[in-house]
Amino acid sequence: MSRPCGTGAGTCRAVTVGWRTPEGFFTGLGEQADAEIEDRYLGYAGPDVAGESAEGKQARLTQAMNRATGEVFAELVTPSPASELVVRFGRSSGRSRR
Repeated sequence: MSRPCGTGAGTCRAVTVGWRTPEGFFTGLGEQADAEIEDRYLGYAGPDVAGESAEGKQARLTQAMNRATGEVFAELVTPSPASELVVRFGRSSGRSRR
């Protein structure tokens, strides 16, 4: 799976489907975040460890999910001051769009 812009490894991709409406943007962003979390989670969780207890496995998987979710939210979901969404929908210039 390709990586979003700014994550280093892989190719750069961006949310582009559905940008004609705010609902489409957020739907696409959510789908991208879900896919990226799953991709990272599987990598962070790694293979099952021989002799690992059920509690140990649950802790390992929880830690992997928390790490993946935190990274993806920080990179994709948390808005920046110069959010492209604001610029894209023309609300950052202070001009009215009538």
